[in-house]
Amino acid sequence: MEKIPSIIKVILSILGIILLFFGILFLWSAFSQSAISQGKSGERLITGIITIGVGIFLLVILLSFLKRTANQESKQIVQKIELPGKLSIDELKCKSCGATLKSDSVDVKGGTVFISCPYCGATYTLEEEPKW
Repeated sequence: MEKIPSIIKVILSILGIILLFFGILFLWSAFSQSAISQGKSGERLITGIITIGVGIFLLVILLSFLKRTANQESKQIVQKIELPGKLSIDELKCKSCGATLKSDSVDVKGGTVFISCPYCGATYTLEEEPKW
């Protein structure tokens, strides 16, 4: 569960804040004169502590997902290709339709260089020939 939809994030935050609010109200009412005289202060105290605990738990889960999402978005992968020996730049043409291929049509997937023709859709792999 790497990515959570934003609606679930909103629901978790609202639910956590509401539980914290009502937990504080229960704790506050546990020490009121009427709760003490009726003998319900212990029940309200336990309910308040549990409600606050669940609210904090939900907010901690939400923060951990937000932190994990922020870490994933901030990573940038840079791939550099070193070409040993002499390098000559030739104009690349599509073998199917003869169109000139531009640098926009070059893509690197899994360490292999792919060139796609934007006109006819043909795909080629760029292979380095041995030096010997």
